[in-house]
Amino acid sequence: MSMKTTIQELTAEGAFFEVRDMPTAHGDLPGYAHAPQTLTEIIQNARGHGDLGFIVSGETRLTFAEFFARADSLRAYLEGQGLTAGDRFAIAMRNNAEWLIGFTAAFLAGATVVPINSWGQAAELSFALEDCGASWLLCDDQRAKMLQESLPTERRLVVYDRAEPGTERGIDFSVALSSTTPVEVDIPPPDQVCLILYTSGSTGRPKGVVHCQQALSQAVFNMMFTGMLTMTVEGGLRELRGGATQEKALLNVPLFHATGLLGSFVLPLVTAQGIVMISKWDAQEALRLIEAERVTLFSSVPSLVKDLLTQPNIGDFDITSLHRVSSGGAAMPSDLPGIIEARIDKAYASGGYGLTETLAVGSQAAGAVFDAKPAAAGVQSPIMHVRCTSSDGSVLPPGEPGEIEMRGVACTLGYWNKPDADAAIFTADGWMKTGDVGFA
Repeated sequence: MSMKTTIQELTAEGAFFEVRDMPTAHGDLPGYAHAPQTLTEIIQNARGHGDLGFIVSGETRLTFAEFFARADSLRAYLEGQGLTAGDRFAIAMRNNAEWLIGFTAAFLAGATVVPINSWGQAAELSFALEDCGASWLLCDDQRAKMLQESLPTERRLVVYDRAEPGTERGIDFSVALSSTTPVEVDIPPPDQVCLILYTSGSTGRPKGVVHCQQALSQAVFNMMFTGMLTMTVEGGLRELRGGATQEKALLNVPLFHATGLLGSFVLPLVTAQGIVMISKWDAQEALRLIEAERVTLFSSVPSLVKDLLTQPNIGDFDITSLHRVSSGGAAMPSDLPGIIEARIDKAYASGGYGLTETLAVGSQAAGAVFDAKPAAAGVQSPIMHVRCTSSDGSVLPPGEPGEIEMRGVACTLGYWNKPDADAAIFTADGWMKTGDVGFA
């Protein structure tokens, strides 16, 4: 069966991944008909995983039930302190369990969550906070010390995850977790603005990329579709190996990026995967964690995938549980597929193309689908229209390179308070310019 036919069957009327036109912020566009209307519903559904292991972060180990208990306590505290729907709730800290708990608590409270580049210096962090108008900030001590002089007391409540004794500003994370369980979660409308992700700012100041509930839900469902496409082509689900008893991912990519947030946190909520967190990149520590926790999935940028798999002493570690290696966020070096194949027996490799502005939706491929064309950027998503244009804006025929333009349910609503930037990125007929060159 051809790839085209397989995709048509998976997305046909009545199928789980049925695709049909639906109302979106950009007009009627293709979307997964059976996806929840909101990301809030997706997160809420994960409560059903109960006592299954979920997070390993340093000394912290949490089941799904324990994770949600902490998120609910924090939400109760935040709501008791006045957090309301639409408030911008910023997060600036290294990857850890508190980051995930804070995101979930604020998101379920209806806030617009703003993950900020925790690698940035004080000026960049301060700019993002001022630009989005955040009235709340969850940060660690390192970021708090960087920002303490620029945080106006009348505008922001700083919640430290590990506050130092005697600190006047901020509430200790453990204190915030002592609140009682909040009331039931309200399900927001699909078009509710709920997330602002900042771009890298390579051509100037970072811009806040605005997304709504519907776009996030569709983006997560699209990741699930990629997995189903692979399973269909391969003839079934791959078995766990190397002593693994649960799918577990090593979360090493930043959570302030779309791929990290959705692919490494929200998708495991759906699929009941475990998450093993590493606060900063260290290939030796990554190998140790893969061995100790029987990690099955490693997803990262190509440079880190290569760094992990070319460690001189990699043979000293038992990484036989690892069977899925995913690379994205940058062009894949020509030698990387061979390195993956040499180090990981029957590796499940993957790659793709997407932007912050599309929540990483664009083209993806994994497993046998990736192996068929490892140099390609993947298979075009069934919920994203793609075309290429010449310098004068005319649409080019398939196979001819030009600027990639996209139109779909996962595309950004625009940039936060940047009407000029919106005008520059969207064409008159509603297509989003990417600035990237390619061909379809």
